[in-house]
Amino acid sequence: MKYQHSLWWMVLLLAINPVLHAQNTNGQKTVRVVYLVPADRTPKELYRKSIEKAIKEVRTWYYTTTGMTFTLSKPIVEIKRSEKPADWFDNTPDQIWNGQYRNLWFTGNTRTEMESIYGEEYNNPRYTWVVYVDAKGQTGTGGGGRATLPEHDVLGVSGLSKDQPYIGRWYGGLAHEVGHAFGLVHAVTDQSNALMMYGYTLYPKSTLTLQDILILDNSPFMNVRNTRKKAFSAKYHHEGGWFLKQGTTWTETDKNGLPSYTFQQTSQGKIFYVIEDRSRNMQLRIPVSGGTSFWRTDGQWNPLYTLKLQ
Repeated sequence: MKYQHSLWWMVLLLAINPVLHAQNTNGQKTVRVVYLVPADRTPKELYRKSIEKAIKEVRTWYYTTTGMTFTLSKPIVEIKRSEKPADWFDNTPDQIWNGQYRNLWFTGNTRTEMESIYGEEYNNPRYTWVVYVDAKGQTGTGGGGRATLPEHDVLGVSGLSKDQPYIGRWYGGLAHEVGHAFGLVHAVTDQSNALMMYGYTLYPKSTLTLQDILILDNSPFMNVRNTRKKAFSAKYHHEGGWFLKQGTTWTETDKNGLPSYTFQQTSQGKIFYVIEDRSRNMQLRIPVSGGTSFWRTDGQWNPLYTLKLQ
């Protein structure tokens, strides 16, 4: 979804998230991709192949960028026929939000149609859903385990967009919405290359913030891991946030993963790491195996947080 400070985006996230707690199923969590064809349109093999190529490309990009990525279901792209005509998706007030948000008619109607086709399976927390619909829509959306993309994205990944022919922009749009589906939010600062800001248009040169990487690292859907390229050397959690180690650089974040302070590691023993923020003349002791951390600005160590090694 394009970056917008709007009420309807917040409604989308709040409304979609609760359904994911409906079931608790065993088995590997996977991403399911659907090419949804309205009743008055015909499935096109070009579109199916292009959607498959796009999701594979994005899967590889996440792995290359972070050292982790998601598992795709088989077949990679499921083709489903809708009983509704293409015009219905974006020109009919949706039932999910009772038509209150014009920009969400397409998303709400797609969700209703997917529930009609898949039933309870669509609400199964084992799956994240990516749905390409061959019908016009206001915009792509993502959140709460679902990404929904309209006709212009179908055309874009197929190399048929007249307005924006650069196919990387459409791969970036998919990566952006998949990010939302996994829980990523719009970047809080204007980082021009950030995938979750406008950086999706620069794909594959898009970047992820530290907050993005932390959220992905905690996601059970990112279940393909490169053991040689871990997102964090060590990761410690406490009730107010995180301490994240990347090489000799440590970042303290709030509970949402937003960075607060940066430290440099000065030593490592069997029991503690010692890290330092010279700008505040502060040192911390981080327990290697978890436990009580300590701080000091002079000679005396004082208890700080109880940390849990993740």
